[in-house]
Amino acid sequence: MSETGPRLVAVYLVTVVLVSVVCGPIGLAMAANTAPTAGATANTQSPPVNVAVQFDGTSSTDADGDSLSYEWNFDDGGNSVDATGNMPTHTFSSPGGHAVTLTVSDGSATDTETVLVGVGDSAAPSPTLSVPSKLTTGQLTSLSVTPNEDIGVYQYRYDWTGDASYDKVSTRKVVSHSYSTAGNFSPKVHVKDYATNTATDTANVEVRDYTALAAAWPHDASSGETITFDGKNSTGSSSFTYSWDFDNDGVTDDTGSQVTHSFSSTGVHNVTLTARKNGFQNSKTEPIAVGDSSKPTADLKVWPGSLTKGETATFWAGDSTDDLSGGLVTYRYDFEDTDDTWDVVANRTDNSGVARMQDHSYSSTGTYTAEVQVTDAAGKTDTIKKDVQVTKSPSVVSKNVEWAGNGTDPGTINAKTQIGGGMLFVTLQDANGNRDLGNVAGADESTELWVNVTVSKYDPDIIMGGLKMDNWMVTDSGGNKKVSMRLHPANLQRLSSFTDFSPSNWPAGDNQADVAITPGVYLGAFDVPDSAPMASNISGGSLTSDAQAFMPPKYNETTGELSYDVAAPHWKKNKVNGQKVQNTGFYEATIPQGMVSWMGIDSPGALTGSYQSGGSTSSLSNMEVTETSSGGLYINVTGIHYSSGTITLQKDQTAPTANAGSDASITEGDSASFDGSGSSDNQGVTTYEWDVGADGSVEATGQTASHTFDTVGDHTVELTVYDAADNTATDTMTVSVSDPGGGGTAPVGSQTATPTPTATPTPTATPTPTATATATATETPTPAPSPTATPPGTPTPSPTSAGGPGFGTLVALLALVGTTLLALRRR
Repeated sequence: MSETGPRLVAVYLVTVVLVSVVCGPIGLAMAANTAPTAGATANTQSPPVNVAVQFDGTSSTDADGDSLSYEWNFDDGGNSVDATGNMPTHTFSSPGGHAVTLTVSDGSATDTETVLVGVGDSAAPSPTLSVPSKLTTGQLTSLSVTPNEDIGVYQYRYDWTGDASYDKVSTRKVVSHSYSTAGNFSPKVHVKDYATNTATDTANVEVRDYTALAAAWPHDASSGETITFDGKNSTGSSSFTYSWDFDNDGVTDDTGSQVTHSFSSTGVHNVTLTARKNGFQNSKTEPIAVGDSSKPTADLKVWPGSLTKGETATFWAGDSTDDLSGGLVTYRYDFEDTDDTWDVVANRTDNSGVARMQDHSYSSTGTYTAEVQVTDAAGKTDTIKKDVQVTKSPSVVSKNVEWAGNGTDPGTINAKTQIGGGMLFVTLQDANGNRDLGNVAGADESTELWVNVTVSKYDPDIIMGGLKMDNWMVTDSGGNKKVSMRLHPANLQRLSSFTDFSPSNWPAGDNQADVAITPGVYLGAFDVPDSAPMASNISGGSLTSDAQAFMPPKYNETTGELSYDVAAPHWKKNKVNGQKVQNTGFYEATIPQGMVSWMGIDSPGALTGSYQSGGSTSSLSNMEVTETSSGGLYINVTGIHYSSGTITLQKDQTAPTANAGSDASITEGDSASFDGSGSSDNQGVTTYEWDVGADGSVEATGQTASHTFDTVGDHTVELTVYDAADNTATDTMTVSVSDPGGGGTAPVGSQTATPTPTATPTPTATPTPTATATATATETPTPAPSPTATPPGTPTPSPTSAGGPGFGTLVALLALVGTTLLALRRR
């Protein structure tokens, strides 16, 4: 299995990401400009309800002497920009805390300043800090604060040891910490409310150097095999009491310094030893492999693929695999492979995210060999090496934005560029430096823009982001590459306090956006490694949505899944009748022809989409797929609600359901109608094939069909239906054909044989009957009676007849007519 690994991308307004396969990320080349410095105050930070507050931004400065524009967000449920100018006023209608933000711009750069306002604040906080009084080194514990605040806490600052320096600033009242050394400590919390009132509280903690160490043999056991567990190597005391948890449920299963246990099922079993003494305890979890059959397979991806000097690269080993689920326990990294030591050794049981992903930068250009070794729970290892090319930074040569002439004229739109994390970001702003293009410029989602960026040492392959993309192209421009994108701005919902770039770490599902952009545009760029299998196939594609954070696409060659991780606020900023409104948005993708072929997709209907989040999977029911002029596919999904999850596109794997309709009864010589309209498919049935007689041949196609039956009996009709991905299903129905004379029906394959008269009666007084009916396989022919009783040539009735004037009767009537004519001629 091969996947293109992750490079985390934060998209705070609208972001398009241009991915380069060849030359690496775009550098930043701009005329020297000093960013302004924002300064903001309020005439009161604890106003009563319904009393106007005067805000003042006149202390803002710009070292270049540029004129400044001012945007205020009062954090009061309004728009992203509630007021402009340097001296606005605002009245708050209800008690609560507000972080009022001023953004100043000189047209090229911006700066922000925050003013806290606690409306209706009547008292300072009175916090209580709760921490366990007895801890051991390395033991992770929680520090919990009861703030006792009437309006709300703006900030918590934590001092782990009581040394008068704060170690962590947070908005959370519960944080985690572990002490690496033994001793007596006095952790402290400093609480600040929105009216800037502050208070502190202190606790006392004793930390002892106790460490639980668990040994097990055999470490790689088979199902049912007895395993010995020993905790006597635990350090810090010789008189611990020991407890063992074998099924990771937090309940003690055995006690003692040495115990035995066996596991009946294969897999990785996490066994926890807890060593206790005098109220102190320390725990160690040891993964035990049961039924491990092979060594792991190491995998390493480096983002960006074309790295520049001093740029931070992400080394991703998270696609390494083991035959047992959860079997990988240790990841070792060597970024330069210049000696026999590992630069980082990380255990999954300590921190799974840190173990699978590491960051590193190189101070010089050149080619480096990075190495990763993975170890599974059975102690088996695998190692992989990858060359990393470090080059000089690319640069932006020029940029401009033009109105394409369609939709609302936005007036002057400028582009601002910046580089970071291996990506080039281009922010679109109106003439006053507003990122919300609808605020002053008057742009909306109908506005069509050309964004042109000429770059050196950069050749993008894929666009990603939050706008509406029409099309894009790359052309040569004097030895450089000109990237031209025709696009529309998009309306977006944002959470300003979101700082973790990984979609998997998006905050709790109840978070509500506090910024609404109506609309805005950012552009950005990052690199897909040349070595990535999807690099050449994805070239020319685009992935856009109104997500706030996302990761670049990954392709799983084994399953054929193209996936895209996204995250966005659960609720919109605006409210309807006081109720929160769920955040629903869009997702668009253009998959180039090379990628379509690689995924094995022959037509738009063969593509299916799903969204996975919180352990559940749902289909993208509002997904529209059309073919592009170049043979690729355009995907448009509307009304999608995503908080944090994965959008997956792949060739449809779901078989249709065939329904051939009800059985039918007809008369020989008549036509039977077939109806397959009851068949269904998740993407729609594309082909219907009808096999009359179930002999492997196709007599008719189409949802409905008909066939004339000339043979009495029961006939099986088989319907085979296909969807666009060539998944198939079959169903059968039976057509019962009866004799038109009322003789009933005979089973298919055992019909009555047709009698064969072989002689013509001679013109004598007494004709001699010489013909008899052909008998069935078990029937003895009966001589014809004398002509005085029965005319010559009359066949004997078959015992398989069901009564009535069947075919045999018809032959007898014809013979009678013949005899009469002969008699008339003799006269």
